[in-house]
Amino acid sequence: MTPVVLASKSSSRQAVLTAAGVAFEAVGSGVDEDAAKARLLSDGCEPRDIAARLAEAKAVAVSQVRPEAIVIGADLAIAFATLFVALLAIFPILGHTTWHLYRRVIV
Repeated sequence: MTPVVLASKSSSRQAVLTAAGVAFEAVGSGVDEDAAKARLLSDGCEPRDIAARLAEAKAVAVSQVRPEAIVIGADLAIAFATLFVALLAIFPILGHTTWHLYRRVIV
């Protein structure tokens, strides 16, 4: 079976995959996120583009070390307009995940 690698040491991202029942290994990417964010902001990138580019950079960095694996890169950028939309998307997912975890404990 092809291994799954999360290109992040973030405990919240690990929790999402764990709750989804995904077997994975978490590996730090070594990407200097602060420098990359500063460069992307100076280029005039939007927060969603910054998050996408950082996620891609982390996934590429880890996939060079683990070419045999499926590598998942993720990042989060918060802006006032997108925060409300993100909450609308995340709360149903959290509720769904919480319900399934509750059912596992009870059953």
